[in-house]
Amino acid sequence: MPSSLAPILLALGLVSAENPDLEPAITVRLTRPDVQLERLIDLFQGSRATDPASALAAWKRATKNAEGLGKAAEAGIAALNPRMIAELKNFDGAGFLLDFVRDRPEPIWVLALPRDDGTLSALATAMALTDGASEAPLLGVPVDRLGPPGAALMSRSQDEVVIGGSREALTRGSTWLGEQRATAQRLGKYSSKANLDVKAQLDGISRLAFELNANAFLRSSSISMRRVGEGLLGLGFERVHGSVTMIERNESFTVTRESREPLQALKIDPQWLGDLPNTATVAFSVALDSRPEGWDRLFKSIDRVEKADPDRAKVAPIRVRLNLIARAARLDPEADLWPKLHGVSGFMMGEARNPGVVAIGLHAKDIASAAKLRDEFLPRATKALSIEATPQADPTLAWRQLGVVAGRPLVVMKDTGPTVWICWGDGGISAIQSVRREERSSWKAPAVNAGPGCARLAWIWPSRLGLSPAGSPMAEALGKSPLIMWRGKNKDTAASDSVMWGDLRPAIRRFLDVIPQEPAPAPGR
Repeated sequence: MPSSLAPILLALGLVSAENPDLEPAITVRLTRPDVQLERLIDLFQGSRATDPASALAAWKRATKNAEGLGKAAEAGIAALNPRMIAELKNFDGAGFLLDFVRDRPEPIWVLALPRDDGTLSALATAMALTDGASEAPLLGVPVDRLGPPGAALMSRSQDEVVIGGSREALTRGSTWLGEQRATAQRLGKYSSKANLDVKAQLDGISRLAFELNANAFLRSSSISMRRVGEGLLGLGFERVHGSVTMIERNESFTVTRESREPLQALKIDPQWLGDLPNTATVAFSVALDSRPEGWDRLFKSIDRVEKADPDRAKVAPIRVRLNLIARAARLDPEADLWPKLHGVSGFMMGEARNPGVVAIGLHAKDIASAAKLRDEFLPRATKALSIEATPQADPTLAWRQLGVVAGRPLVVMKDTGPTVWICWGDGGISAIQSVRREERSSWKAPAVNAGPGCARLAWIWPSRLGLSPAGSPMAEALGKSPLIMWRGKNKDTAASDSVMWGDLRPAIRRFLDVIPQEPAPAPGR
């Protein structure tokens, strides 16, 4: 739909570009998806297949279709081939919008494409001539139904194509395209956070970008969706921006959350990372806002999430309930825990489905606070949770057993430092001691690479998760999979996080080496 119609639609009240309450809940934008496919195919260089589609075809020939992946999965993989690179250029600048309307069970969705080389128009004509039909024009623009009654609708004007679940969806998609084009023409190259999608298109950055409008989630009839909105708003985040892109064979995922108020500048103490063993499957460290307003914001967010369910609307605040339980156990978390807890670290050893060790480190404000947590708070807390204390078999050990949970010991490390380590399972304390004793250098890299002002840090070894049976193709591939690293920091009114997955080429090559592959027959045979 021509961009000149946008002012008309705004005047009619069908959409509003300035009222956040009427903006979509989720907006996804594509910028140069053809480049992303090129980078994906590049990962297959040097392997037994040249691209995902050819790998799937060779596998199906070798197995005689004995094990199907499902039509949807196979269709998606088959589309990842070099010929699709040119087709994906049609989706440059495309947007997918999802929104909720009060008292409507179904969300509004629309896919808007700023250009079409004729492929989608031809597809719409073919579908309209089979199960579909031509419908009444929308503000003078032709509309086709892409299937039987109730199927998606498609409008076409010049080079633009809009596909949606209703006529209202088509209107929203057309207006969104006009706004994107007008913004790009008016502002050109700039760095406004609110318009990173336009900047990305102008700068030629290839990525999938998304934006969440927390207020719009509150309109959903789904309790789960309303909880998402309430949780974000409770933490002070009205909007969340993010992107997914592949750069230099590394998969990158970034998220930025905009706050109504300045955020506390937080920083991980590098010494916290020194206790995390390099044999862990998952490890993390997070700095906490221990100010009263920081804990107030967190607990209010939890309350909003819980009360998004009408059946829970009248329950007492979670903080009040926790304090009542704590007082029964002669505990005072308001004085002894929240203001003295500056950070949390932890790790898991073993497979995700059956971990051998789960450990949590509570980073206290000082040694005296840690001693009180270790010697008074934790024993009383475990007793309040009906975890029966067990006799200490050997008082010379480096830990004290708090009890037994699910047949495994729950222990607290005897220490004189500001960190209180709690471990479930066997071997957690000895792993921490081993790291301290040997001063392994392997975990210095995450501390150094965290960068200034890093408030959140985590890493995962996919090969240790045990997600696939030993010896299976996926397990063999994950055995060569690089580390997944998460970093986050706060600056001014924005909290930004990024996840990086290293070079995936060795993992893909190893996977294709172990699955059955039968080459395509020679031409003419």
